[in-house]
Amino acid sequence: MTQLHPLNAILELLKGNVAAPKLAEAEIFTRALLARTPAEELAEKPTTSWAGMAISLLKYWRERKSAEIKVRVYNPNLDEHGWESTRTVVEVVNDDMPFLVDSTSIAVQNCGLISHLIVHPVLSAQRDAGGHLLSFGAAGTGLGKNESIMHFQLER
Repeated sequence: MTQLHPLNAILELLKGNVAAPKLAEAEIFTRALLARTPAEELAEKPTTSWAGMAISLLKYWRERKSAEIKVRVYNPNLDEHGWESTRTVVEVVNDDMPFLVDSTSIAVQNCGLISHLIVHPVLSAQRDAGGHLLSFGAAGTGLGKNESIMHFQLER
């Protein structure tokens, strides 16, 4: 039996965990989220962790008022977040601008913490007046404003 590429296995797992009307959105988001993550790194963690992380982050990103900076720090657990990790997670959603990842990484280092994983897609998002996500696509598509989504995993 041929083994699926880790990203394909993660996308396959979404089918059982995301309602049909939201599946295409979850697949597009997950592809963008993990696009730069090497297959070897994806293979190091359970597929359920990657899929749960993507679903949780997509839910968090769905609502954001214009120019709002959203920051979330948590220790993922299955009951509350739909996935678990031995790491502390820091997630930042912001209007895209230069040096966001560098600045956040320096702030983490200045706290004496080590980043074990940094995932950083930039997506173009169209939102309604209340900040609800209407549609999104690749950065620079003209769909809306470019938004930076940063996910850091740190030592607890």
